Amino acid sequence: MEGKYKMKKLYVLALGVIFSTSGAYAEPGFDCRKATTPTEHVICSDDGLGVLDKEINEVYKKCLASVPDTEALRVEQRKWLKEERSDYKTDVGHLKEVYTQRIAELKAKLK
Repeated sequence: MEGKYKMKKLYVLALGVIFSTSGAYAEPGFDCRKATTPTEHVICSDDGLGVLDKEINEVYKKCLASVPDTEALRVEQRKWLKEERSDYKTDVGHLKEVYTQRIAELKAKLK
């Protein structure tokens, strides 16, 4: 009987750990409560895209702090958001590819 109790206790503990950490890494770089576009809703519903969105946001901020022409970078990023990212709207696979490519482009600007 004592063994069963220990197993239940471990199970509950494991579930608690899983649920307490499961959204921590997936939060995108924007507030999902304010998501308005189909693309934003998909990003909020997919952990992988959430992670990529957060990463692109962090790399973009680093670029803004280090590149000489911040206005050109802002224009480039807005264009990417409107054209590249929006082209795939809700296609998770393609969005992940586009995000990965853009992150690499931004990281190259940091070198």
